[in-house]
Amino acid sequence: MDRRLVGVAVVVAAFTAVMIIPVLSGLRLPGTAEPVALPAPPAVGDCVAALPAGATTAGLEQPVPMEQVQLGSCRGAIAGEVVGFWPDEQALAQAPRSRRAGPCYPPLAQYASLTLDATSHGAAEPWLVEPVSWRPTLAFQAYLITPTDLERRAGRTWAACVVGPAGGQQYRGSLAGAFGIGALPIGFGSCWTTASTGLLAGPGECARAHTAQLLATGWTGPDGSAADADIVSSCRRVAARVMQTADPARGGQLTFVADRLGRIAPGWGANPSTLGCFVTAAPGQALVGLVTGVGDGPLPFAP
Repeated sequence: MDRRLVGVAVVVAAFTAVMIIPVLSGLRLPGTAEPVALPAPPAVGDCVAALPAGATTAGLEQPVPMEQVQLGSCRGAIAGEVVGFWPDEQALAQAPRSRRAGPCYPPLAQYASLTLDATSHGAAEPWLVEPVSWRPTLAFQAYLITPTDLERRAGRTWAACVVGPAGGQQYRGSLAGAFGIGALPIGFGSCWTTASTGLLAGPGECARAHTAQLLATGWTGPDGSAADADIVSSCRRVAARVMQTADPARGGQLTFVADRLGRIAPGWGANPSTLGCFVTAAPGQALVGLVTGVGDGPLPFAP
């Protein structure tokens, strides 16, 4: 055989051995394994700078992965706030729920101080002595937030609830204790204007001139036997609590309407056992802003 061919064969065999032997024996590379740093889960009180497009319609039906949520500073305009957190799927499954916002309403009510009890204007549990069981109105949209894909693959199953205005607009301020200190951000109000038919149309933006504000919704029970006059009086009393004043009418500048079955404001979604408690401006006047927590300060009338 030609010596040059023999030399080529030897070189090829040596090269093949170099490639195969490490594979058979297990290739070892120098280095140290480093754990992947997972992001901290959101906490109650965190502010959300932005939510993904379309999240307003998804709400609780389609949870939003954390990859699509941008947390940010609470000092500027924000899209929402984290009001509830559950560390795992079991905690979420055991959380109390409401028809309005699933597991998000109970922590929201606590976060925003949405309660009418222990006020100076009534009993410790005023709904027990009223003909209507009232709940203060908050125009909100709730979103259920879930871990990132990386976190889920690492075994995390937490869930958080983010709440923003019903209209999806950004806002300034905070929901934290808002009803207790009279500082409800304007985007969470439910405001209505008078249509050509004489009925209330809405809800619309409370920063614009409007005729009325929905202060509370209430339930009369299955029989609905309370008299209309008693229901209107009850609406006036709950308005005093929501407005945080002993004189909610302000000498006739405001009036109160208890709307049954959506006869006055058909757009607020009433059902046969539900009532809406509206505060309305006197004829010729319009409101700009909220009367929630106004106390004995000036009413937000349009100039």
